[in-house]
Order: sequence, then structure tokens, then C-alpha cells
Amino acid sequence: MERSSDPVNNFQDHALASFFSSDPRPTFIVRPTRSSLSEYQPFDLIYYNNALKIHHDYLQELLTSTRSSGRSRHDAHTASFISFVNKSRQGDFYHYRGILWLATQVQQEWSIFTGTVSHMRHNGEPIVPTVQSPPRQDVAHQSNNNESHPSTSGSSTKGRDIDVPMTGSSSKLALRSSPFVDWFESVDWSGTLVGPIDSWPLELRQAVTLSLSNPDPGAVYWGPERVIIYNEPFTTLIKDLHPFAMGTSAKISFGAFWSMFEDICRQVETGGQAVKHNNGAVQLDRSGFLEEAYFNYTYMPIRDGSGRICGMFHQAVETTSAVVSERQLSALLRLGEMTAQKADLGEFWQATLRSLEDNTVCIPFAAIYLAERYYSAENDLSESFDGVANTGSIYRLEGTSGSHEGLASLPSHIDLSTDAGMGAAFKAAWTQPLLTPIKARTVFEPLLAETDHGHVVVCPLKLSYDKHATCLIIGLDPLRPYDRGYREFLDLIVRQIEDGATSVVLLEQERRRMKQTVESIEQEKQRLSKALEHQMREAKESEFRFLQFAKQAPVGVYIISSDGEVVFHNEAYLKLMALSPGGRLSRHCWRDNIHPDDITNVDMQWQALINGKPRADFELRVLRHNAKPDDPDGITYLSTTCFTQLDTGGHTKSVTGISMDISVHRAHERVVAERLANALEAKRAQENFMDMVSHEMRNPLNAILQCAEEVSQLMEPYGTESQESMPPARTIASLDAVGTILYCGYHQKQIIDDVLTISKLDSQLLSLAPSPTRPIQIAERAVNMYASEIRSSNMTVFVKQAEGQNEEQCIMIDPGRVLQILINLVGNAVKFLKARPTRELGVTVSLSHERPLEGPVKFVSSGRQVAALNPSEEWGSGEIVYVHFTITDTGPGLTQEETNSLFGRFKQANPKTYAQYGGSGLGLFISRELAELHGGEIGLVSELGTGSTFSFYVRGRADKTQTVHASNDGAAASSPKMMKRRTSSSGFKRNEMISPRNSPSDDKKSAKRATVLIVEDNQVNQLVLNRQLKRHSFDTLTADNGEVALSILHRSTWWHDPVPDPVHISIILCDLEMPVMDGWTFVRRVRECQDKGELESEIKMVAVTGNARSEQVRAARDAGFDDIVCKPYSIATLVPLIHEMISGGSDEDGDGDGDGDGDEGGEGKRES
Repeated sequence: MERSSDPVNNFQDHALASFFSSDPRPTFIVRPTRSSLSEYQPFDLIYYNNALKIHHDYLQELLTSTRSSGRSRHDAHTASFISFVNKSRQGDFYHYRGILWLATQVQQEWSIFTGTVSHMRHNGEPIVPTVQSPPRQDVAHQSNNNESHPSTSGSSTKGRDIDVPMTGSSSKLALRSSPFVDWFESVDWSGTLVGPIDSWPLELRQAVTLSLSNPDPGAVYWGPERVIIYNEPFTTLIKDLHPFAMGTSAKISFGAFWSMFEDICRQVETGGQAVKHNNGAVQLDRSGFLEEAYFNYTYMPIRDGSGRICGMFHQAVETTSAVVSERQLSALLRLGEMTAQKADLGEFWQATLRSLEDNTVCIPFAAIYLAERYYSAENDLSESFDGVANTGSIYRLEGTSGSHEGLASLPSHIDLSTDAGMGAAFKAAWTQPLLTPIKARTVFEPLLAETDHGHVVVCPLKLSYDKHATCLIIGLDPLRPYDRGYREFLDLIVRQIEDGATSVVLLEQERRRMKQTVESIEQEKQRLSKALEHQMREAKESEFRFLQFAKQAPVGVYIISSDGEVVFHNEAYLKLMALSPGGRLSRHCWRDNIHPDDITNVDMQWQALINGKPRADFELRVLRHNAKPDDPDGITYLSTTCFTQLDTGGHTKSVTGISMDISVHRAHERVVAERLANALEAKRAQENFMDMVSHEMRNPLNAILQCAEEVSQLMEPYGTESQESMPPARTIASLDAVGTILYCGYHQKQIIDDVLTISKLDSQLLSLAPSPTRPIQIAERAVNMYASEIRSSNMTVFVKQAEGQNEEQCIMIDPGRVLQILINLVGNAVKFLKARPTRELGVTVSLSHERPLEGPVKFVSSGRQVAALNPSEEWGSGEIVYVHFTITDTGPGLTQEETNSLFGRFKQANPKTYAQYGGSGLGLFISRELAELHGGEIGLVSELGTGSTFSFYVRGRADKTQTVHASNDGAAASSPKMMKRRTSSSGFKRNEMISPRNSPSDDKKSAKRATVLIVEDNQVNQLVLNRQLKRHSFDTLTADNGEVALSILHRSTWWHDPVPDPVHISIILCDLEMPVMDGWTFVRRVRECQDKGELESEIKMVAVTGNARSEQVRAARDAGFDDIVCKPYSIATLVPLIHEMISGGSDEDGDGDGDGDGDEGGEGKRES
């Protein structure tokens, strides 16, 4: 700030000194002259600020030289300006050398002149009459667009003489009268935070006077409450907040958006200097709709007499035209960059749409329709360039840009010959000027349904001489008026698209013309580049901000010079490239940690970029610190994208790129590939499995069919009409055939059981159902199942428990799963012992609290982790007990190679095993899975020619609540499930090897008055079961469903009301799945009748079902059935069960109520 010599000492400490020193406008202050003196006399200069000294030094010279100069030294224009300075009054204006000067008087002591740079044309005369030309006339001046700029919008202001002292004693300001000023002075300021005008401090009055005299939007924020006092142009920015915001706290009135401006105010208060904020965005209603506008805001401090900042002066200058022009220019450059090197027309259109997608502010949405003839590969488009318009009628939607919801409603094809909507719009665009705005919501109503202010423009694009090649539909920016600038921008867009598309078509049709078109496009790009050099220099600041952002980016950002030196990088780049932070990076250091297998490709990509390739996308692997190339855990997978930056000569200056860590993505790909391989392997194994199952099922099925045919042929001559009896030889042959059928049926059932078990194991649906069980009884039961084969082969068998252990101790284990393992192992032993000279089989059971150790027997594990057996309601809280079973036989034995192949799925000792002994190769695999499921293991030791020992153990818990005690040996032997043990060499006695069975005479005697009600909807099953039971001396009743069975119960001896000729029913056999009323409903109705007392007592009911799942068995028991029989079943098993239930017997083994699955040898139900 410069000051004059003597008077400045009086002004130095004044509050205005600080204000004007930071004001970017040229300002000077003189002492008013007395009216009696000449108007051209030298004036008394008190002060001028830095803005005047630096930018308008000629004024400094004029002002300082005028102190002693007269009019004769200056031209007429300068002399008039001096006269204006000497004789001006409050609010006078004068235009001098491109600056509009505003005069403000302060207490008749100072005259303050503030200049605003103006681009208006002038003729050297004052904008308003000076003091020599009273009365004052309307104040007006012409702007560069020939529109008036009055001090009040829409009207001129009548001048008047104002001589109001600014001492705080007046309720009015020294301002020229206008509607806004009149309204301003009429405001009841006493009700505001600043009080009435006559109480305002001098600094506030001066600042408000300056603001109201300012032709640009401006406001004063006073005090810590930011009380806002604004001028008339400022009302265009705050819109509906005027007039309510006047005199209120800006923190409250502008609370929705004040936070940013409050930060600026605080910055001014903290720094004590003016702050400028460029290109602030607002939306203004200028033409009946909201338009975007941009302003440069300047905030200058207002200081009081002590130098303290007591307020802010806010001025706004509109920069909308510059911002919009820069944005549109960027859109044009982006379009040129993305379409410059496209050689295919389809790629060109997609690049065009992507470019428009990146500039949705300028063009919110767009759609391209291309003539269908351009999709024909055989079509010679040379006719399109002969100067004759090609008017093909079919146009196809090439693509759209933008996220407007209405784009989905655009048709994929338009036939100009039939479409009266968009087709007619296309035709109108061809006959009208190049750009045709469509404002009516008729044709494009679906496209504009969601838009408050929607306009589209249909732009016909010509390719060379083909004027009807393409139509471009462009959606206009709803925040911009469709004015001349917008039309010129769209014209440039259309021209650039036309040029690019034409070059592509010419490339496809005529190489020579393509070269000329490309050169033309390049020339146009060069012209635009030169025109943008100035803007590019200004963009460096934006580039700096980008670099600051790049430093914090989570991806690697880098710039490498053409000689390989990293000139910029962020921390993420160093981490991804395994480079040490700190210090200067050496040239080509980015190559140091690249995987050796990728370094060649990286060098090729780098060389291509140096040679001028604009972009490169590739992947590479980087070795982490001290990692080896073959260590997958030490490799980082990167995806990098590079762009070249060219110098003025067209050579590569540097390469800018980003690198992203895609290691997780690559890991996912490996997992997916591994899973795919596993799935293919599982599919192959499943196919093999189905082939094996089909083969195994067809073999016994073939034997069943042939034996059934044989029996039919043997018995057919001796049917009911023949009086001749069947010869013994035929009878024996028939019995052999029937025996074969039974054997094959059992074999098929075993295959089905194994398949179901495998399925449940694969699906992890197999679960354990522990119950208190004596392990020795499970071993006895497994051996008893093969009693007939043992007797027929004269084998010596023993079942024993380890010495010193209590046979009566109950363990919480799943008896069904353990029995299934024992059945597989004992069955294999019996099968292999039949042909041996020495046939001995032994089963030993032992208990321990420690996990059995490997001895001679080597356990074969699948590697599955065994789950912990925690105390629970199901398992109890007893001690952990390991139940160990050992099966020893004197079979043929196995070699070491054969031993290693066991326990695999579909694996047998050798190929001859199946041919000699049969089997599917699933038994030992299932046994291992079940043992491990039960927390145990299985293994074997074998010697060729001597025999084998299979051993397995399961984990359980000691039962604290139940211990089974046999009353005496006789009682145990009488149980249908019990079997005595012998350890002598003679083996089991015949009457001790099998469960006691009643002779036919005994059956007749015990079932003489037993009546069985058969509830079965399948007539074949009903007939067969009825006939079998009658053969065993039972009386039977039949019912096709539960409803018929209920009606029979109502006529039975069980019903509480007497009925004539009641029917006696001993037990009910009921199928579960039936029409009308199924077994589930039937049993619930029967039990409800019992609970109500409608039945005399509880009747025994047995469910017959083909579903052997444990859930189904459990549900049947819960529904009210006493027992369950699973199909297929043997009559030899069913008859003892009926006798037992009629007589009120119960299982003494303690395992008859287990929940094991019947298809896996479980004990939850009865089966063959």
C-alpha cells in the first residue's frame, strides 16, 4: 500500500486502510475541493492502494502529477476525469480508460473512488452527468451484448443530489435512489442484529454503501453472527431467500449450505487477507427453469479503527461461460481421443457412446441409429458416395449412452416406411436444418417421462456423401439453455463424429480415401491442440491436485520417463513392486523384482509404449522380498494399465500408469479351476459308480428272472387242473430256483443298502444315534446273521469279551453303525472261509479308556479330522470309552500289495476276487467311513495262506443310567435275539447258532385265535401278505386305507360300545403311504380314540414302510406305532415279531429301540 506524504498520516490507522489494501480493485482517496475553486485545479491526493499502483501505473502518475498541474497539460478526456474527481458527488460514475469509477463521499472529509475494470464501449463521455450537468439523468451504460445494466433490475434510476453525513446520525445511506435502495432504507433495521441504520458504525455504513453501489453481486457479513446485508444483484443468487435473509444471520438463513462459506470467513479472519474462491456452482431460475451458474467469490476483511476484523465484504463474478466452454472442450477432446484409431465401424460407434458416457453433464443421454445397409458384409457401399442420397428405410439401434431409464423404451429397429413416430422425426431431421430440437412429448414421451425439463435433438450424420447414414439422438442438459453456445457445441460434436465415422467407412471401402480422411482428422486435432495450449497450461494446477490425490490412492500410481526413470510414484506402487521406500530409485528399478517368466513380455510392452503405442494393458507377477519364483506364496499378481504422454514432437515423453493387486482374483481362479477339476472327477466317478451299480443290480436281476421262468416252466404242467403230482426231481429243482431267487434278492438289497450309505456319506447326512448297548451282544448278533452259512460250512466260531471285563456293561454307542461294520467284516470272513480246509472265525470285544494303539494291525485312515465327543444330552456325561472289535479268520490271506488296495471305494484285493467271490468293493470303504464317523479307525494284518485279522474301534461314553443284567442263562437263551457263546473247537451247536423259531405246529397253536388287520392299498402286497399269514395259521382282515380300517375298528371287540357280532383283532399291520387316509393319520386317530376312552385298551400297531431313513423311523414311532418293519421284509422275521407283540414280549438286548437306519443294518426296525 502506497500513501501520500502528509495527509496519509491521518488516514494510516483508519479502518478503511486495511480494507482497501486487500481490495483487488484500483482505489484512491482525495480531499474534496471547495466549490468556488476551478474544477480543473489540482486535487489533494490522500491515498491509493497497491491494485492501482501495480496494474494501473499510469493512474499513479496522473494522480501524483495533478497536484500541481493545470488543465492545459492534459487532453480533454483526462481533463474531464480530473473535473469528475474534483466535483463528483455521492454515487456518481465516470468511465475512464476502461475503468468504471464510483465516487463515495465520507463525511465531506474524503472522496473515495473505486474502479471496476469494464469491457464496455464508451465514447469518452461520463456514464452519468457530472456535477457540471444538473439535474441528474438516468444512470445507464451499455454492455458488450447491448443490454442495459441499471442499478435496479428492469428499470433506470433517477439521479438526485444526496448530501447525507455518515456520522451515524442518519437513518439513510448516501446512495442514489432506486427501488431496491428505497426498499432497503424502508427495512425495520431496529429488529435486526445490527440495529437501526443511524446506529451503525462507520465501517459498516461504508461497507454497505460500497456493496449497494457495486454492479456485481455482493454482500457484507457483519460480526461473528455473520449478519448478511446484500445488494440487488446478489438477490439473483439467493432467489427465494430474499427478502427474508436481509439483516439475518447467514449461519441461520443459509444454514443448509453455509458450512463452506463459514470456513472461508474463518480463513479470512485467521489470515487477515482476502480469499478468492473460483468457480463456485449454483442453480438460478433465469428462463423459467433452473440453470447452472458458476461464480468467482472474493471475501475481503473489513477492519475497525483498531485494526480488528469486524466483518467481510463478499463479491461474486460470474464465470459460467468459461466453465461450460472448458467442459465442452474436454468432451470434444475425449471424443477425439477415444475414436481416433478405430478401424471398424462398430468399434467406432461403441467408442463414441463410451465417450458420450464419460460426459453425461454435457450430453445426459444419447442413442445412435445406423442404416441397416452398413451391417451387410456383401454390400458395396461405394454407391453411398456417388452424390446420390441413399434412402434405405430400415435403421438399427447401434447403442445408447447414459443411465436414463427411458433408454430401454427405444425400439431396436425403425422402419421409415411404416413408423409414424420416430421414423417421421428422422425424416423431418433430414429435410430441416442439421439439428432439429424435439420439444413435444409425443414421439419421445417414453424417453422423457422421468424428466422435468426434457429436450432431445435429432442429428442426422452423413458418412461422406451418404446424407442418410445415421441418426444421433441427443438428450440436452436440463440445467443449460439451448442457446447459441449449446448449438455450436452440438455442431462440433456432430462434425467430429461425422469425420471419424467417415474415415472408418472410407477405410473399409477405399484405402486411398481413408488416408486422406485420417490426415484431415489429424490436422483438425492439431488445430484443436494448438488452440488448447493455453488451457493446457492452466490445467497444470489440476494435474498437481491429481498427483496429490494419487499419492493417497490405494492402487499403485506411477510416471516413468522415456529413459526408464521413475519420476513419480506413490507408496502403494513401492509396496506392489516390492521396492524399498526412501531414497532415490535407480533407473529401470521397476524391473528388479518382476518374475523371470514375465520380464520378456514386460520389456516388449515397454518398448511398444516408447515407440508410440498410446496404451498398454497387461498382467505381470512380482516377487516379494527374498521370494523364489516357484514359491506361490511369495508372488504378487498385478494388472497394470499404461498411457503414453507425448512431447511437442510426437515422441513419447513419459508413461503414466496404475497397477492393481489381483492376487486374490488369481487365487479365486485357482480355487475355481481346482473345484472344476474336482467336479469333473466327481462326475467321472459318479458315471463309473452308476455303471458299477447297474452291472451289480443286473446280474442278480438276471438270475431272478431266469429262475422265476424256470420255476414257472417246472410247475406249469402240474397246475390246478392236473391230477398228476410233481416228481421229486422237479420239486427239488424248483426249490433250488426259489433259493437262488431269495439269495439274489438279498444280494440286491445289500447293494441298495451300500449305495444309500455311500450317498449319505457323500452328502454328510449320516449321523449317529447313540443308545445304551452291550458291545458283546452286537458281535453275537452279527455272527448270528450268518448262522445258516456257518452251519452248512461246518465252521468253528467263537465270540468273547476280553478277560477281566464286565460283559454286562452298557456303552453309549450307535449299535446300528457298529453292527453294519461287523456285518461287513464277518460276512467277508464267512465268504472267504467256505473253501478253506480249516474254517475258524473269532470275534473278540474289549473296552478301554485309552485310544487303542497300533500293534500288528495297522490302521488305515482317510485323514478326516475326528470331531470331539463332548458331553451332551444325547451322549450323556460318562467317561470316554473305546470299544475295540477284532475279527480273526483262517482264510486265504492277502499279500502286502493286496492289503494296500483295500478300504478304497469300489476296491477289492485283486481282479479275481470279484470273479470268485462277488461283491461290489464298497463294504470295507463303508466300514472305514462309519468307524471314523464314530470317532474310531479300522485296519488289518494279513498273511497269505494263513489268514487275516481285521480290527476296528469306536468311541463312546460309559452309560451311568442303565446297566443290563441277564437273570440267568436260560432266560438269555430263550430270547429270540440272544445267542450263547462257545469257545470250544467244536463251535456253535446247531440249536444254539440261530434264534429259536416256532415249528409250524407251534405257530398254529400260538396263533390259533390271533387276528391280524392288514391295512395296505397295494393289492398285490395285500394279497401276498394275507396268504403268507394264513399259511402261518393267522386269521386276517384287510383294509385298502385308514378310513376302511377305522370302520372295522368300530365293529371290533376293542370298541367301547357293544356291537353285534364284533370282530376280534389282535394286531394291526399298516402301510404308511395310502390314498384317502394314510397310515400317519390313521395311527393318530386310533391313539386319539384310546385317549378318549373309545377303545378298551391299547392295541398293538406295526408300521410297514419302504422308507428306511432314520428320520422316517423316528417320525413313525412319534406318531404312535409300536414298531416298524421296512420293506423288503421276510415272513420269517415278521411272524416272530407278531407273536412277540401279541404276547407282550419286549427286547432284552436294550438295543431294539435304536434309531439306526435300516438300509445300513440299523436296529431301529425289523427287516429281512
